[in-house]
Amino acid sequence: MPAVHKTRQPFWDYFWAAKLILQTAGILPIGESSSLWKSILTEVLAASPLMYGSYVLIQPLHCILFRSDNMDELLEAVIVVITVSGGQLRSILISIHRRKIVRLFTIARKLWDETHAEDRELILTWAKRARFFCTIYFWATQVSSTLFVLTSVVKQLSLPPNSTISHYPFGIEESITPSPQYEIKYTLQIISGYLGMMFVAASDMAVTLLVLNLCGQLALIQSWLLDISKKELIAARQRTDGSFEVALRKCIRRHQVVMNFCAELEEIVNCINLVQILGGMYTMAISGARLAKNLRSYRFSGPLIVSISGLFFSCWPADNLSFETAKVAHAVYAVPWHSCSPAEKTLVAIMLTRSQRSAKLTAGKFVALSLETFSSILSSGVSCCMILLRF
Repeated sequence: MPAVHKTRQPFWDYFWAAKLILQTAGILPIGESSSLWKSILTEVLAASPLMYGSYVLIQPLHCILFRSDNMDELLEAVIVVITVSGGQLRSILISIHRRKIVRLFTIARKLWDETHAEDRELILTWAKRARFFCTIYFWATQVSSTLFVLTSVVKQLSLPPNSTISHYPFGIEESITPSPQYEIKYTLQIISGYLGMMFVAASDMAVTLLVLNLCGQLALIQSWLLDISKKELIAARQRTDGSFEVALRKCIRRHQVVMNFCAELEEIVNCINLVQILGGMYTMAISGARLAKNLRSYRFSGPLIVSISGLFFSCWPADNLSFETAKVAHAVYAVPWHSCSPAEKTLVAIMLTRSQRSAKLTAGKFVALSLETFSSILSSGVSCCMILLRF
């Protein structure tokens, strides 16, 4: 009984933590009602990443433009600029397509709710993966911000009493700033850093949740096709008892919804994936070079972890999506079409034709995301890292 109750859990009750983060980021509307204040609050939250990121970028940009004599400070500033501006751009692109993303989540929830309890276990397998990886990625972004904060605290405390240097979490050291201006500036940077990374995580979590839920739906279609293949056909007139055709039509309808879902999601995320790949690759290269050159540069491990995990969480779900669509095509081939009636053979032919379309996510429509792409990006990042080590 407890297991059955678990499989009947509503969609957003299962992903309640992700929903809270997505609402805080302004990606999902707050509440179900259409009240004015909730709509205004959602719009304000959606525009917040631009405000937080702009504040964090002030000091690093100043360092790049006017204090480029110190290579360590320059590269640290470049990392902050790439990470923050890349996250800002992804958040902006997500906000532009926010209504479409909300509609896709509505479709995903509807598909979840329409699934019977006995079939929900297949979807739940992918839902568990989505929840696990989204949780890991969210905390990875927060750990990255924490490393910047802690290293700035250690540096500030290690200064001699008569020092005239002030360290900041996401900024370059400056001449001593009088109190309470220093404390206010320091606190604002911490708040902006944590919230900014939360918005970055929310943007990537939205895509991961949608893709892995699609994988669950494709796995369910495969299960239905396998059940069809195991049905015993009535020999007389080579026709079935009618359930065969009903089951085929159900598979075709669900498969068409999923493929349309994939096509719309690709139109939304292809530019976001391109920003993720370019920004992640160069952040990984610079961070890795700084760490390899000086193992005491702990703060560079944060951007390194976030960049690699961000690249993986972009490529791995897309790889699974392509793999699951291919498995649907193989499942259709196993259907005993030769023993079907003409009408049923037509349905099988339709399913075969539609299953030939591969569902894939791309980076700017240039390259399809997959684990092979992930390994290529890592290889390119290592090459850039080796070049930077020469300086």
